[in-house]
Amino acid sequence: MEDWEIASFFTMLSGGANDTTANLSAMSLYLLDRNPDQKAWLLEDFDARIDNAVEELLRLVPPLMHFRRTATQDYTLGGAQIKAGDKVVLWYASGCQDEDVFTDPLTLDLSAQRRGARRLRWCGPHYCLGAELGRQLVKSTLREVYDQLDDFKVGEPEFKNSNFINGIRSVPVSWTPRH
Repeated sequence: MEDWEIASFFTMLSGGANDTTANLSAMSLYLLDRNPDQKAWLLEDFDARIDNAVEELLRLVPPLMHFRRTATQDYTLGGAQIKAGDKVVLWYASGCQDEDVFTDPLTLDLSAQRRGARRLRWCGPHYCLGAELGRQLVKSTLREVYDQLDDFKVGEPEFKNSNFINGIRSVPVSWTPRH
């Protein structure tokens, strides 16, 4: 690769994980604040439990609500005919909260080993290059917030008004300063 291609790749990689990571981090802190039993469970053994916790948080509050693609060939899905050239939409929130796939799908359960949750965020050759970076950033954010900020509390958020990004526009937070 030429230098400009390498620079473009890293610009795309860092930018790609920016909005989604920020939104998942904020939504995760909000959900953990609203589910103190789940937060306590996570913090009992953070290093051993954070990977599964991030997958469950991604399942319950995916930062992207949908993605649209164009079918490249005719296909039948659930009895519906999709023709080559048709526009199709993957609604993450729908798939990640499917009652036919997940038990009690609207409940945050960090200890659940929900089969198939990670697979729902794969889009074949369009898999996000920043996905693993984003996961690491969310893990680091949660670790630092809970290690550094005693009694971290999340107020009532103002959610984003978007049909594409699932996130929080602003939210008051508080914590007890360390002396």
